[in-house]
Amino acid sequence: MKSSFIHLNDLPDEILIYILKKLNNIEVLYSLIGVNDRLNKIANDSIFTNHLILMKYLSNDSIYPLANSKLDRLCSKVLPLIHNKIEWLNIESSSIKRILLVTNYSNLHGIGLYNTNMKKFLSIFTDLHVLFKLVNRIEKGNEPIQKAFEKQIYDIGIDVVNRTSATANKDPKTYIEAIIEIYVRFFKVVKEAFDCEHGYMTALDRACGKFINDNAIVKEAQKSAKSAELLARYCDLILRKGNKIELGDIEEKINEIMIVFNYIQDKDIFQKFYGRLLAKRLVEQLSVSDDCEESLITKLRATCGFEYASKLQRMFQDIRLSTSLIKEYKTIKECKTIEEYKTNGEVDFSVMVLTSNSWPFTTPPIFNLPTELKPALDDFGAFYSKKFSGRQLKCLFQYSKGELQTLYTKPKYILQVSTYQMAVLLLFNEFENMTVQKMLDTTQITPESFAQVLVGLLKSKVLTCAEINPDTLNENLDESGIRPNSIIEISQNFRSNKIKINLIKPIGTSVQNPVDTKSIYKSIIEDRKIVIQAAIVRIMKARKQLKHTLLVQEVIQQLNSRFKPEIPMIKQCIDLLIEKEYLERNQKERDLFHYLA
Repeated sequence: MKSSFIHLNDLPDEILIYILKKLNNIEVLYSLIGVNDRLNKIANDSIFTNHLILMKYLSNDSIYPLANSKLDRLCSKVLPLIHNKIEWLNIESSSIKRILLVTNYSNLHGIGLYNTNMKKFLSIFTDLHVLFKLVNRIEKGNEPIQKAFEKQIYDIGIDVVNRTSATANKDPKTYIEAIIEIYVRFFKVVKEAFDCEHGYMTALDRACGKFINDNAIVKEAQKSAKSAELLARYCDLILRKGNKIELGDIEEKINEIMIVFNYIQDKDIFQKFYGRLLAKRLVEQLSVSDDCEESLITKLRATCGFEYASKLQRMFQDIRLSTSLIKEYKTIKECKTIEEYKTNGEVDFSVMVLTSNSWPFTTPPIFNLPTELKPALDDFGAFYSKKFSGRQLKCLFQYSKGELQTLYTKPKYILQVSTYQMAVLLLFNEFENMTVQKMLDTTQITPESFAQVLVGLLKSKVLTCAEINPDTLNENLDESGIRPNSIIEISQNFRSNKIKINLIKPIGTSVQNPVDTKSIYKSIIEDRKIVIQAAIVRIMKARKQLKHTLLVQEVIQQLNSRFKPEIPMIKQCIDLLIEKEYLERNQKERDLFHYLA
């Protein structure tokens, strides 16, 4: 060994350094450190110690860790001697623990990581907090780990979420809880290993945002907002009766919902779907708890502002006011001296009075209310008109329901029915049988809804028709063999194992089945146009004049918290505002707009 360095020792330092610079730094350090004082001094020159490449390249550009024998000598003999001179390390990821833990790199300000399989990489550190403490001392030392961490979260997240694509539409629970599971798993890593450091939280947020808003389910639906819709449906599952979740656990579920909500890009679409489903729960009294409902609305308001949650809040106010109103009405009715509120009927009547612009309900269709129900409704109408002069009541019978008792059967059954079903059944108090056409003419129910009502009552065998087999019916009356002159009658032999029987079936797009997806997305497009126009007017009113590109950027920036405006829609809204004379183009610079006061 001594003879091999005779000629090197004879060379002047300048020539020796010139020769060694042609070699790999690691080879110089590996070979010279510890040989003698002169070579130690030369090897300690910053030329060889500032930037170390602790890995090897093959001819095909693939990268491998250093051999164990070489790495052992470097870690035990070399790196501890030059640790304060090292400013940058390029490391193959499987070697990082051995290299970083061997000494304190006081002047290290950068690490290049290669072959970074995050799963394998993280498994190297039984305590990730050790890794964080090491790299946290390095300027920008966390950046490569954060990038690898973000990629690993995304890769695992997109894989797990995509595997729910077959069932997501029918079972949003699987989809949303897969997202929550990924977030919880990696948030635990960020919290316990990385002390919730901002860069790692940002990496988690970016990765979650990407796989939530762009995945196989979203692409299959051809709607970037599909995640918002599925989250709203998941909320409905959690907040409705019969969810088999302990009441004390629902608040935790609400917190998890808000985690996903914060990543949703199209929050206006969530609002629209959630509002429809909330209306259903409130009107049908299906909410598991008013406190739980209000808790979620409060969190939505805290995240998106008062305006975002205002309609949802007004729904609750309407329900409370209705409860108070019906109590007052019944108190007055019980006062026998007030003749104007007396009726001859014995109908147990309750009502919800809802503010028309706060609820997602359609205009009521024509319907002939049964005579048995009219006195109660007229009574309440008189009471309401006297209390609130100038207000107009419109009855939404398509969303109403009630109970009937069968007096012709033993035992007597209680039938829970929609108002449309009730109208059909009450016809048979007066007639033993009726043709389909006469029933339709008498009730004035729309043909589509009437078909659903009639088929439902025939299938349940409350009504009967000699011409058909009830088990083969569908909602196309012609296909089922039911004609306008078909005779319908009450089934005198009706039997059931239950005394109280629920016959209510969703009618078209009523509150029982409120989420008509196509109509919702169509209405959202129109709503967005209004919101974009309002944003443009606000911006231009403040700025007076603005170039097209800057205006588009400001609109996107203002609305990004609610939804991501599409540039073609922004352009369309600008043109509409020019037509409405809110804006005008500069005659010389066509991309410059002026606000018209």
